[in-house]
Amino acid sequence: MEARFAFGITVKRKGIANHRKYYRHIMRIIATDPCRGQAFDGASNKSGIGNGVQALIKREEEHALYVHCRAHNLSLCIQSTTKQSQLMRNVIEFLFVLIQLITYSPKHLSLFNHMRSQVFIDTGETTPAIRTLCPTRWTVRNSAINSILMNYESIIYTLDEVRKGNDEYAAKANGLLQQMESFEIFFGLKVSYLIFSNSEQLLTSMQAKNTTVSDATNGAHLLVTHLKSQRTESSFETFYEFVLKAFSELTDEPCLPKYRKTPKRFDDVHSLETLLLKASNGIIDEPEEILLQYLKKDINKKCFIAQLSMLQDMIQNAQQNSIKKVTSLQTIADSMNKSDIYKHKLGEIDKVLKVYFTVPVTTATAERSFSALRRLKTFVRSTMTQERLNNLLMLYVHDSLTDSLDLADVGSQFV
Repeated sequence: MEARFAFGITVKRKGIANHRKYYRHIMRIIATDPCRGQAFDGASNKSGIGNGVQALIKREEEHALYVHCRAHNLSLCIQSTTKQSQLMRNVIEFLFVLIQLITYSPKHLSLFNHMRSQVFIDTGETTPAIRTLCPTRWTVRNSAINSILMNYESIIYTLDEVRKGNDEYAAKANGLLQQMESFEIFFGLKVSYLIFSNSEQLLTSMQAKNTTVSDATNGAHLLVTHLKSQRTESSFETFYEFVLKAFSELTDEPCLPKYRKTPKRFDDVHSLETLLLKASNGIIDEPEEILLQYLKKDINKKCFIAQLSMLQDMIQNAQQNSIKKVTSLQTIADSMNKSDIYKHKLGEIDKVLKVYFTVPVTTATAERSFSALRRLKTFVRSTMTQERLNNLLMLYVHDSLTDSLDLADVGSQFV
């Protein structure tokens, strides 16, 4: 399965009426009948159940399953969870104010760079520049926190100089300096770095074009399992000892808050993935009715149920009995792809796998296309029609295909 950019359209006006007009224009170009999945972020104009784009598409094709972009979903979940912790909430707010104070002012930034160079002369260690913190970007929190930790001493010296002034920044710098000299903020930065370093690895992997629902779900479960393992007494003691060794002499002595146990929550979902994996290991369950309703246009119910009992034998035959237990749908897909005979014999399961891998998981490809559009407009720096912009964007986004074109053959069509 591949994710590809198709075309862009200029939206001149907002509102429900205009959205419907643009929607009708797009539907004249794209057929909705084969559509089995659609992915957007959580904005109401796209995900709204009444007049959102996904609702309009579902009225045309009821089997076009709407998926809230899993990367957006995870990012929002992380933001919401961290806000529930007073320490994390204070650290994030502290980071925003501190980074703005230094990076938004050329004078303060120049002062910081001077202090950083002085620290380099004294210690001989290079440190990264301060990275900005953007609430809408998924993978910048970790690098921003790390840049603060690496430049902790330089930032303290910078704030100490800024607070000596008589402008509106002096009082703010004084407050930030007092926070940086407290062990609580230093400890909070270390905790934030620990959490975001793991979550951003998952967010980065979820932006891949070939990411499936199974990959996103398994990655989220793995992240939750890892974070839960960090909440034990032994893990905390190990981490706390590490922080004590790293904390600067410029901060106050630590004062631990009271430890509180957090209640556990469990979620058990019976899905298409579970059905196929169980069948692959010889356990045949009856498909849920809601699943059969979703697949009724694509498969024959009786044939699908019958083919589930043959799935384990097919996999063992294709893999030459080298697999003891199937744990991934990718293994089933790889087995099916070994021979067209398997696809013909288990045709209904082959269709189900195609639907499963077709359903979008994230909107990362679309986000990258929008970023490419902004870069392209910067490169070209000229006005053009929508058709020409689409053509240039198509060439720019699909650069690997563009590089493979023979310019002589293309040019001969216009000679």
